[in-house]
Amino acid sequence: MASQTTDSSLTEVGHGSSNKKQGFVDAAENLFVNDQLWMIDFVHVATGKCVDFAAIVTEFADSFTSNWNEEKVYGRMDPIMTFQNTQRKISLGWTVVSTDEEEAKKNLHKFEHLSSMLYPTYKNYHTETATGMPIMNAPPLMRVKFTNLILDANSAGSPSPAAVDSGLLGTINGFTLTPNLDMGFFAPSPGTLLPKEYTVNCQLSVLHTHELGWKEGSNRWMAKNDKFPYGQHKLTGKHSICKKGLFQRDGRKTIAKNNRKIGDAQAIITLRPFM
Repeated sequence: MASQTTDSSLTEVGHGSSNKKQGFVDAAENLFVNDQLWMIDFVHVATGKCVDFAAIVTEFADSFTSNWNEEKVYGRMDPIMTFQNTQRKISLGWTVVSTDEEEAKKNLHKFEHLSSMLYPTYKNYHTETATGMPIMNAPPLMRVKFTNLILDANSAGSPSPAAVDSGLLGTINGFTLTPNLDMGFFAPSPGTLLPKEYTVNCQLSVLHTHELGWKEGSNRWMAKNDKFPYGQHKLTGKHSICKKGLFQRDGRKTIAKNNRKIGDAQAIITLRPFM
């Protein structure tokens, strides 16, 4: 697999070589990773271990959910709603393709690295009666980076595709590896199977490292970098502000008091009144 963008430590320790014949898959991965920077990168916060995959994405869903506490009161038709929080979860899936046995071994080892990131770090705890008792020292938090769709908004605009530079912090509930049985396996030795193709699925529960929400009495987003969540345009400013009294009725039509410019064209918003 082409990996010019990242440190190919897997190759250095003998888990495969990038010097192999070129094919359609290799050309596509080279385009994704090195030309377009389409890669999915993970880093284990506690250890700094990282692993990346070419972004042959099969699933992406970014869910924002507001949670409210609902209290029903006698004689009141509508419940009293108390806001709790807004949570964000990202579902991600991708395919890993191998064109030969050597690459299949390397790609399967990549998943070994990935799955090991679900475990915490431990340290030895010493007491008067016991020594060397391992206790958990740090949870398995991860940072994930995938183009501008999964990134830390604090680093919006960063050209780095690496999660350690601009990855979104969160917890992952698990990774599911599913070999494509129709594609089959490489069998380099008795008792060993290497998938020619497999898919991985996971869900990231986001833990934002910056403030979220609006400053009272203003149209300013609380975070310093307000290009949230995909790094495109600022949320702060007078754009997208809706004001009362922009419309007036004229007979059976409702027209805008002031025509709004859209590019070089003039547009009048026309609505039928309720009958």
